[in-house]
Amino acid sequence: MKQRTRGKDNGRGVALLAVLLLLVCIGLVAFYLHSYSRQQRQQTFRLGLAEVAFRAAEFGARQGTRFVRAGVDWLNSSAPETFPKDAKAPPALQPFAAAFIQDDRLIEETAEMRLPLDGSPLAEGLEPYAKDLYLDVRIRIERSSPLLEDPGIPGLPDLARERRGRFVVDVQAGYREVERRVVSVFEFRTVHLQVPVVGRFTLLAGDLAGPLNVIPGKLASGLIPPRFQATTGIQPLVLVNGPPVTPADRPKLAADPGPFLDRQGWVFLGTPPDRDPQSLTLGLAPGDVPAGENFLLHEFRLFVSEIEAGSFAFGREFTPPGSGQSMRLWETHQRYACLTGLYEETKTSARRELMVLEPRNTQKSSLLRLMGTNAAPSPTLVFGKVWRSYLLERGIRRKPVPPADPDGPASATALPYLTAPAFQASPWPGVQAAARDALLAACGNEWLGYREGMCSLVVSPLNEGLAFFFDQSAPAGTGQRAMQPAFQAGSARLNRVLKFTPGSPAGLVLDGPLTLIRDGATVFEGEVQQVLPNLGPLLRRRCGREFATGPELFKHLKDLQQEGKAAAGFYHIKGPFTWTADFNQVALGGVGIVAEGLVRIVAGIAPQPPPAVPDARANRIVLASLDGDLLVETAEPLQAALLAPQGTLRLGGGGGVQVAGLVAVARLDLAGLATTAPKQIRYDPDHDWGDAEAYRRSFRVMLEHQPLVFQTKLR
Repeated sequence: MKQRTRGKDNGRGVALLAVLLLLVCIGLVAFYLHSYSRQQRQQTFRLGLAEVAFRAAEFGARQGTRFVRAGVDWLNSSAPETFPKDAKAPPALQPFAAAFIQDDRLIEETAEMRLPLDGSPLAEGLEPYAKDLYLDVRIRIERSSPLLEDPGIPGLPDLARERRGRFVVDVQAGYREVERRVVSVFEFRTVHLQVPVVGRFTLLAGDLAGPLNVIPGKLASGLIPPRFQATTGIQPLVLVNGPPVTPADRPKLAADPGPFLDRQGWVFLGTPPDRDPQSLTLGLAPGDVPAGENFLLHEFRLFVSEIEAGSFAFGREFTPPGSGQSMRLWETHQRYACLTGLYEETKTSARRELMVLEPRNTQKSSLLRLMGTNAAPSPTLVFGKVWRSYLLERGIRRKPVPPADPDGPASATALPYLTAPAFQASPWPGVQAAARDALLAACGNEWLGYREGMCSLVVSPLNEGLAFFFDQSAPAGTGQRAMQPAFQAGSARLNRVLKFTPGSPAGLVLDGPLTLIRDGATVFEGEVQQVLPNLGPLLRRRCGREFATGPELFKHLKDLQQEGKAAAGFYHIKGPFTWTADFNQVALGGVGIVAEGLVRIVAGIAPQPPPAVPDARANRIVLASLDGDLLVETAEPLQAALLAPQGTLRLGGGGGVQVAGLVAVARLDLAGLATTAPKQIRYDPDHDWGDAEAYRRSFRVMLEHQPLVFQTKLR
């Protein structure tokens, strides 16, 4: 009995123990669940804080990114009202201008600014947390270094103002005890749209090939020298190096020629055909309107007359047999200086080595008009061993019939340039038969006697024309003429004093080392001909993006335009490139295109920004072929700088070209210029590397398309 009772008690104890164990388990589970729930609530709370902090940091990064883009767009704007950049920045961008802009370009040093967000609306969903939210947005430039450590161009100092680096948008956000950080990084490069040294020249040609002078398509008969009929024959390449000079401008320019020549685009012609320095002699450039090169003559007259005492070989009266009419063969000796102001000193013994008494190119016209035309005179400095042929003419006139004033006006006839065989031929061009008979008799039928009085071919430095144009210090024939415009350092682009005296014409041959000055600082000192062949590495390094073909570049520029982003900067094409009319709609704000092969131009270059891009006013275009040629197949205007550091300028289509900018090529094929189509290169100050104002306005900043974004936890 007792044993049965003891068994029941044991069973109850086990059950009670089981119940207790169950209760303990339930308690433990409840405690765990409670602890877990509490932990989850705390974790959820902290995650919520972190989410708020991250969202705030991302918001700050987006604000900073937009701020950087807006600042760069402002810096790249070519609208005149945006200059100077630091003074004209709108209020929202004044912090950017104060921190990062110097002299209308991106600052060269490391710099930092704090983006003020006061008054900026927070992103949607963050407003409830604004009271406890901390947000710090800092923008800095770091890792800034020269784009090209060594430009590789002899005489050109380092291009420290062209740089590469990165914008860093560094954002720290805190909400209560949680802090988060977001970093957004933009790679950038600061490039310059102008071409060093080369941009100072309207035309730069390293080598010349082919005939420099040609027989015009049509010669006006009976005129000495022959006049070039531009409308019906071969049309020359005309350079308009600056604003046309009118006769009214001459006194002012003569008083101070230095600044005037600084405002002109210069010309450089390198190695002449056949490697013979004397072969770079331009033939006659008659003064017909509109293409004649006759800028030196006041009011565009064809001849300048001078009277000197003495009659020389023809200083006597002669009456042709049977004519009964007297001819006064230079009772006073009259000489015509054709095309240029060659004056009395030209005939002195010191200059006699420049006299040429052989026919050479007296019947030929130059393919190059380097100083404009008589309708648009554009005198400039021509660099290289460049010479010009001129004619000096003597003449006869009829003796007035009494009682006419013996000193009054009378008809005159120029003595033609004749070779020895042509002296005995009949007729003489431009001379009446009676005058020819008189001259033959007066010379004893000897060409050597006639040679003393006829026209003489003179070869002189091309820049001698400037001496006559600018120098008004003494009358012709006094032996005192001298061109001495002093180019002062710091105020002019050429650190050289040009001096001309009749006995030293070579002083106007501008070869050898050249020193260029801008804003008082020497920016180049070396040989011009060594610059162009070494431009390739700099042009390539300026390129911020690379494309396989032109259509791919066009698509990229189109996408940027649709996204409202700047297209300014340099782009590299890994093969040939063809410029078509479509590029005028997308290549805005200043675009350089550097190709590895042939650059072909089949349409005009005149970018037309749509209303959606109001800031793109000065849409400069630079087209460069690193190792190929430039092929122009359109007569439409080309507003661009055209470069071929290793190639040739070729003219397709009708053989014409109209450039407003500059042309710089390794070789100029002169034979390709012998066409009937108009050809002109017009100076554009926007491309002038020596112009301080244009230089400051030519910097552009290229940003990476998308920034790199990093997120980190602080605590």
